[in-house]
Amino acid sequence: MAHCVLHRYALVVYAQALDCNARYAQDTQGTTEILQRAYVSVQPGGLGTTTKSHLLAHVNFKNVVHLPASDFKWIIQELIPSDQDDWKPPPISDSDLQPAGVLPIDTTFKRGSKGLEYVPSNEFIYVWGRVTYLDGFGKRRFTNFCHRYNTAVRKIADGGAYIIREEDARITSTAMRQTRSLNPNPPPPPASPLALAGS
Repeated sequence: MAHCVLHRYALVVYAQALDCNARYAQDTQGTTEILQRAYVSVQPGGLGTTTKSHLLAHVNFKNVVHLPASDFKWIIQELIPSDQDDWKPPPISDSDLQPAGVLPIDTTFKRGSKGLEYVPSNEFIYVWGRVTYLDGFGKRRFTNFCHRYNTAVRKIADGGAYIIREEDARITSTAMRQTRSLNPNPPPPPASPLALAGS
């Protein structure tokens, strides 16, 4: 009888240890992905006029973490002048995105919008778009961005160019999410120290 009780107790302890190991492995894997995965920051790059007096905005895409962002795609939509300070961008289809390949670690990819043929006054100008990429762990990430420039703070540079500095932009909306894993059978998480100690 005592032997059976001890055997059951050992099975309970063993099952609890397995569950603890599994939860530890999941936590470790999740922490590793957060710290190591590619993350593309989307920041304003300023706004100004071209030699043809068209208004052009720039956006800086930068991979700020520890893995390359692969299958990197982006789009900056047409500039939107508006007298509303709370304009919301409509959805963007992934079929509209432009492929750019791989964004290496700590690399900035600066791109410009289409030119606006006139320079608005006393309005806000919205620079908006979308970027998608693979994060190094087989998961596709996306960011929808919208930067707002207030034309009231515009300056006239040497040569007569019209500019609004990037630091004067306001980030009005940024949505960053994971859509899906492209690997239906991800590799198992690394063994925990508890599992190694019991082997």
